[in-house]
Order: sequence, then structure tokens, then C-alpha cells
Amino acid sequence: MKLFEHTVLENEAGRMVQSFLAGLHLRKRARREILSGGGITRNGLPVYLTSRVEAGDHIEVHARESTFWMPPEPGEIRVLFEDEHLLVIDKAAGQLVHPSPGERTGSVMGYVVYHLRREACVHPRLVHRLDRETSGTLLLSKHRVAHDALVRALRAGEIKRTYQALSHGLLPKNFTIDVAVKEERDTLRRTVGIEGKSAVTHGVTLKTSSDKALSHLSIKLETGRTHQIRAHLSYLGHPILGDILYGKEEDRERFNLKRHALHASELRFYHPIDAREVCVFAPFPDELQTVMMNHLQ
Repeated sequence: MKLFEHTVLENEAGRMVQSFLAGLHLRKRARREILSGGGITRNGLPVYLTSRVEAGDHIEVHARESTFWMPPEPGEIRVLFEDEHLLVIDKAAGQLVHPSPGERTGSVMGYVVYHLRREACVHPRLVHRLDRETSGTLLLSKHRVAHDALVRALRAGEIKRTYQALSHGLLPKNFTIDVAVKEERDTLRRTVGIEGKSAVTHGVTLKTSSDKALSHLSIKLETGRTHQIRAHLSYLGHPILGDILYGKEEDRERFNLKRHALHASELRFYHPIDAREVCVFAPFPDELQTVMMNHLQ
């Protein structure tokens, strides 16, 4: 996987090779692996970072990947953004991101490996995850250098994720939930309270039904705990429609839903290789649009 190439100009002669690589923001581990594998070359030959260049020299950086273990599985994915480094898809509700012990087929990763089967030296990795019933934007890297940079950006809060949800009841126009979320043994549910990992959710109420029974929300994550939005809204007494784990099971029949009403609608981040801003949108799913038309007009 080629990360970078440059032909040295007359006014760049005499510079060290490493001066051309600053924009890649390589971590020490990634740089060490690339160097040890001969991934940085000058005129086709491995070169030291401290080597001096001459005008006309051609510098290239390649990321080397190990063989990927997951078999490709034919299946449809909706691509929202793709280049040689990244892939953003619109994940379908009901689809696992990874195979599970009891369900080995039909996962996002199996479909992605198949989608990328003709690209050499590609090792797709998830940058973040979505719950099975949550639809929308899902970011994957195609090689370790991009993955390391994106995970670092995610931890620093530099990847902005916006969700839309349909919830029970009337919430304030603007609200913030700053309560810890804790993983419990022997249950999928997360508990909310003093103990646990810090979790902060910001929300805006976009629309409320005339009887104040339902609300359409825009939600942004400051942290990214498992089930954070679902657990936080349930904690406030406003569970997401169709959320069997944290809400009301009867929602499924009442609103004709086969999933909970949470959708990852927008993803904003800076590209890990060329630093341009990337903004990706995933449209609100048809079945959730139908609920809005029937109950929020």
C-alpha cells in the first residue's frame, strides 16, 4: 500500500528523507515497521531517514501488511466514502460488525473483505463500532498507519460523530448527560451511576410530537462507551424507540419496528494521510422516516 511519493525539486536538494514524511504523522511503531520492511525507498532502493536527497530523487513510502485472516463473504455494503486508505460505509441495522461464535456469516467485516478482495496489501480494521441494531456511518482503515492515526484521533475527541434518535417523551431543547457508564457481569446491559467510566452525551431536540410522547433527537458523543446513548437516554426516562434492552419491547409492534431507532448520521474527521477534512452523511433510514411521518407531523 503506497502512502506517499514525491520527486525532489531543485530547492529541496540536500534535505533529509525524514523531512518529507512529517505530514504522515507516523507513530514510532509504524515507522519502525515500515523501515524494517524496506518500506521507505529512494529511487526504488531502501533508504535511511537521515539520508540526504538530490534533485530528481523519487521518494516512496509503502505500508506492509500481514495476511488477513477473515475469509471474504459476498454481500452488499453501501459505500459512502472510499480512497486507498479509508472506507466509510452505511451499516445496515441488524448486521454485526464482526462474526460472533454463534453467527459466523453476514458480518460487516466479511462483506468488506470481499469488497476489497482485488486490492493488494489491504488489511481492513474497524476504527470504531456500532451496535447490531444501530445503522449508519462506520469508519474503517485499509492499513495500520491510517488505523493508528485514526484511533489516536478518536481518543483525542477529534473524530466527531453525530447520531439521530427517536425517543420517548419530551426532552429539553439542548441537554447534556454527564454520568458514568459501567459494564456489568452476566448481562449485556450497562448501568449508569457514580461508578464506571466517564461518559458525556450532548443532545438537541429537533422535533416533538403534539402530545409530547415522542421526540426526534440529534446527539453528539464526547466519549464513546458501549451503549452510551442508549443507556443515558434510558437513565433520563426517555428510552429509544424499539430498544428492547433499555426500553419498551411493545414499541416494536406499536411502531412497526424491527430495530431500535438509533442511526449514526454524520462523521467528521481529518484524513490521516493528507490532513484534509472529510465529512460523511448517511440518510435517515426509511423505516425511521415512516415513524416520523406517522407520529411526529
